[in-house]
Amino acid sequence: AGQERIRDDIPFSPQAQSELLKFHSLVCEVWGLAVRALASGDKAIARAVIEGEDKIDWMERQLRESHRQRLECGICTPKADILFVETLRDLERIGDHADNLGVSVLRN
Repeated sequence: AGQERIRDDIPFSPQAQSELLKFHSLVCEVWGLAVRALASGDKAIARAVIEGEDKIDWMERQLRESHRQRLECGICTPKADILFVETLRDLERIGDHADNLGVSVLRN
């Protein structure tokens, strides 16, 4: 998705860029916790991963709604729409994988 955006010079609005950066930061934080929980077997960290994934799910819903509003107002183009939504989905899936690791640590 990112390579297509660069190749085709598809602009994201400043708000969309800011939202994606914040979302990316949250996902990276939760993924890092998941790796730590898996490496250490620390159940407290594993619970933090699961809580973090809940935040990821909540934030994804908020960002989709914010994006829908930008699309309706004409701030976002249809091509940018596809890339934004794909990027959200991909980052959210990383959160799902982190959650799976957290659950695995809690079960062991």
